Amino acid sequence: MAIYYVRNDGNDANTGLGSTTALAWRTVQKALGATGIGSGDTVYIAPGVYRENVTIAGTYTAATYIIGDPTAAQFAGISQGLVRLTNYLTTDTASPSGTIMSSGSKNFLNISYLYFDGSSVMLHLNNSNNCVVENCAFIGSTLGATGYLVVILGQNAVSDTTSFTNTIFQNHTIGMYLDSITMSITNCTFAGLSTG
Repeated sequence: MAIYYVRNDGNDANTGLGSTTALAWRTVQKALGATGIGSGDTVYIAPGVYRENVTIAGTYTAATYIIGDPTAAQFAGISQGLVRLTNYLTTDTASPSGTIMSSGSKNFLNISYLYFDGSSVMLHLNNSNNCVVENCAFIGSTLGATGYLVVILGQNAVSDTTSFTNTIFQNHTIGMYLDSITMSITNCTFAGLSTG
C-alpha cells in the first residue's frame, strides 16, 4: 500500500510519492481522481487552502485513507494550520459554488482531520458504503449557507457501517441528510443549524 502527499506548492505532474514540493501533488482532485491513489493507499494533505470541487474517482476495495495533516508532521518546511477544503473557488468573498467533495459508489473511504467550509453540500457520499469520517469540521458560509452540510444517499442498510466520530457540523441550514442507512454518529457537535 502506497503513501502519497498533497501540498499547495506541489505539482500534479509529480508522482505524489514524496512530501517535498518536487514530489507531492498540488490538488486533492489529483489525489482522489482516476489517476490518483488506489485501494488501501494513504494520502496526507498538508496545511493550506484547497479551493476545489473534488470528485472521487478511484476504486477502493479496502480501507483507503484521506488524512489532513494540520500539524504538518509529514511535511518539512510547512507551518501548522488547517487543512481547509472550500468551495469558495476564487476568494473568500466570492459566493461558494459546487460540492466540495463527492463520491458515487466509492467504498471504504476513511476521511480525517479535514476542515470543510463554504455553502450548499460539502460532502456527498452516494452509494458509498463502509466509510469513516472522523475529526473533521463542516462549517457553513457566513454569506448565507443553505442546504445540507453532508448528504448520505443510497447506502446498503444491511452491510453499511459508515460512521462519523468527533466531527463538528456548524452554521448551516441542515447538518446531515441521511437516506435509510445504518450508520453511527459518535461524539459529534451540531451547532448553529436550522435543523440537525
